[in-house]
Amino acid sequence: DIAVDTYLRETLCASRPDYGWLSEETDDDRARLEREHVFIVDPIDGTRAFVRGFPTWSVLLGLEAEGEPVVGIAYMPAAAECR
Repeated sequence: DIAVDTYLRETLCASRPDYGWLSEETDDDRARLEREHVFIVDPIDGTRAFVRGFPTWSVLLGLEAEGEPVVGIAYMPAAAECR
């Protein structure tokens, strides 16, 4: 979880440094509340499945604009699915 979270945060925030960040794996930086856009992340949803080698885990990524959700992505690498 932490490695995926770190990778996503470094990659996404490098390309959009003015965006806020909210993740299940990091301490909440309330400065995000002052940002127009906020990335919302669960780096590994289904950690138990991941640890056990089951293909049912996913990486969840959302984007909020002005307090409203605008896009959400669920990527299941083991199943090669993105929704």
